Amino acid sequence: MIKKSNILIVDDSVLVLLGLNKTLLNNNLNAFMASDGKKALEILNKEKIDLVLLDLLMPGIDGYEILDFMKTNDKFKNIPVLVLSSVQEDEEIEKARNKGATEFLHKPILPKELIRHINKALK
Repeated sequence: MIKKSNILIVDDSVLVLLGLNKTLLNNNLNAFMASDGKKALEILNKEKIDLVLLDLLMPGIDGYEILDFMKTNDKFKNIPVLVLSSVQEDEEIEKARNKGATEFLHKPILPKELIRHINKALK
């Protein structure tokens, strides 16, 4: 039996979390949801996560801080991180890439397009 990949979704919008969760479940992927950075770090430390879908702009611990934590920690540094954000500024996109984001995707994104990027990152 093929093991389902565990995807952590980190976004402060409940609607985004629920929409992404549905997309992942419809594509035979396990989803863990975090509405803030603190919860995301708790899930990372507790579960075996294969990929992170990460929003950048959140109250408290933001996406940049999560990237910093993951990419400087041996346990998490090889987990692919797809940033999924409405940020449009080139310097912010470059900042996320410099901090270790695997890919930067713009919101909104079509479900089939998201799944294509997830499958590519998990290979």
